[in-house]
Amino acid sequence: MADVLDVYLNEDLAGQLQQEKGKLSFAYESAWLASEQFIPLSVTMPPQPQTFPDEVARPFFDNLLPEGEIRAAIAKLKHLSARNTFGLLGEIGGDCAGAVSLWPHGEKPRVNEAYGELTDKRLAKVLAEMARRPLLIVDDEVRLSLAGAQNKLPVHYDGARLSLPRGSAPSSHILKPGAHGFEHMPANEHFCMQLARALELPVPESAILRKAAALYLVKRYDRMPAADGGLARVHQIDFCQALNLPSQKKYEHEGGAKLSACFDAITRYSAQPAWDRLHLISWAIFNFLIGNADAHAKNLSLLITRDAIRLAPFYDLVSTAAYKDLTGKLALKIGGENRPGWIQKRHWQSFARISNANPRIVWKRITELAEAVPETALKVAGALDLQADESATIRKIIDVIEARAQQLRRLRT
Repeated sequence: MADVLDVYLNEDLAGQLQQEKGKLSFAYESAWLASEQFIPLSVTMPPQPQTFPDEVARPFFDNLLPEGEIRAAIAKLKHLSARNTFGLLGEIGGDCAGAVSLWPHGEKPRVNEAYGELTDKRLAKVLAEMARRPLLIVDDEVRLSLAGAQNKLPVHYDGARLSLPRGSAPSSHILKPGAHGFEHMPANEHFCMQLARALELPVPESAILRKAAALYLVKRYDRMPAADGGLARVHQIDFCQALNLPSQKKYEHEGGAKLSACFDAITRYSAQPAWDRLHLISWAIFNFLIGNADAHAKNLSLLITRDAIRLAPFYDLVSTAAYKDLTGKLALKIGGENRPGWIQKRHWQSFARISNANPRIVWKRITELAEAVPETALKVAGALDLQADESATIRKIIDVIEARAQQLRRLRT
């Protein structure tokens, strides 16, 4: 007999996820298919009454879960195998990325939006235990899941107080502590996000919270104000989900997503492909300039509404080049080359071709960003309230930016 989880999009029962003999399958509810509110769970699962088999269902649902050591720690605490996608979603699938939540069959999401205040004392305790208890998974009232390999905590933030969502209450922000061995990661990410914002790349609001330690706080772009004064979830899928790839294939060198496939997905699905294509072009150039070698397919998403599918705002913008122990090879190759120092004019020409955009537009954007990013970086750094040791890390990033910008300027000769 199959095990069943009910899959909700906001408060609407969208369908059932089943597991039988280790295989996953998903089928839409007939009422959801007939609803005027219908949106697909993923571009890989269009409206149809037939069941989607394991090779389609598993990549979507598995990508809702954390990765790596965080996933292993959660699985251990829940006495599950880290490979048990169904079991893990049954435990922590109450507030996933986008509008998805998973509940035991027949159990509806609890509609009361309750929050427990995160006092400074409790926050310090939570942060001290995050390595052992990712996402607070020992707390039975908290059923949160965020994809990714970095430890993080979904929270509600009203501009003054931090709170933890209870039951089906949506989070509004994501809180990230520093990462062991990587100095001043919150300042790094906040600086890179503010730099992107200053250059008019689409990014959510971010801040550094000064608590027991510096914490990076970013507003969730998949949450919007609701008519009742609360928060409404906006559905999203990352590009591993859009390309029907497991999270283990977020890196191109592991046989995973390529920039060409990302551009093709925008051409195929976006309601405004030309505009979103230009944003993706800017994203790739920007990441090259700041030294972000970890810009992979799970760092790109599509927002799905009844009206349109659009490229989501950018997130996880970090200069990995600021840390000597991290690889410098790019997660997504530029024109077939993943070594930044080896990227030449012909590689950017190849990048322009696979972007499906006019090559002159691509070269114009390369030139614009090579000129604008170094100067803007200095202005952004000067405007941030940074501590002296954080400023030293930001200076390293600016040095990377200036060197990469000079590399791009030489392409014009």
